[in-house]
Amino acid sequence: MKKRFHPLVSCWCNVLEELPIIYYLGRLVEQTKIINVNGRILVRKHYRNPAGLAKWLLTLFPPISVYYPFELDPLNRLVREEKFFRDPPPGIKTPKVYRVDYKNYIMEKEYIEGTVLSKKLREGIKKLGEVLGKMHKHDYCMGDTRLENYIYTPQGELAVIDAEQSLTDCSNQDYKSWDIILSLFFLYIENPLRKNEEYITLVEKMMESYKKHYMVDWSSIKKIAPIAFLFPFPLIVRIREILISQ
Repeated sequence: MKKRFHPLVSCWCNVLEELPIIYYLGRLVEQTKIINVNGRILVRKHYRNPAGLAKWLLTLFPPISVYYPFELDPLNRLVREEKFFRDPPPGIKTPKVYRVDYKNYIMEKEYIEGTVLSKKLREGIKKLGEVLGKMHKHDYCMGDTRLENYIYTPQGELAVIDAEQSLTDCSNQDYKSWDIILSLFFLYIENPLRKNEEYITLVEKMMESYKKHYMVDWSSIKKIAPIAFLFPFPLIVRIREILISQ
């Protein structure tokens, strides 16, 4: 019996068969599609896609809206991402931007080969700390630090592939603290059944690497304390110890 696919997926099945990352299948139902332009594989992102708008609605309400200046407007999200990719923090790998259509809210960018970070945590967790530390050192912020926004390349680099909520002039310590706590939260929910000690080991490795480039501002971390209750209490205590140790 012939397999049937969702129409959105079937349009790109021939291209996807040649790509090493199944991860992008999930992105197809959000804002991105993989395209072939004159033999070059690119990622086309449509910022006005309803799914892309819907996922940011929650950020308009307190307390999230207090912690970070999230952007809902599709044009502004496109501009934020373009600025980050065209002028990334020193030492951070990002996709090359090939085309931007401001009228239709579209960007076409380089496809970066590799594996989504959530599938390469053992190899990539220190790189995550390094990337965040370098960003914050040069006053960049991510805003959205989901593990799916990073690709671990065959060369051992960690590339930022989604930066639509980023800020490229981010001296605000509170926003940097948001990046840290949100990263730890996404690291936790990636596998909530992971043993506490295994999770803490990942946090230690990430923060050890982060602190080589930038120091944690504990006074700013405390301002977003309510988010801590998303973690089990035993982890809250351990995370606090790791963050305040210099």
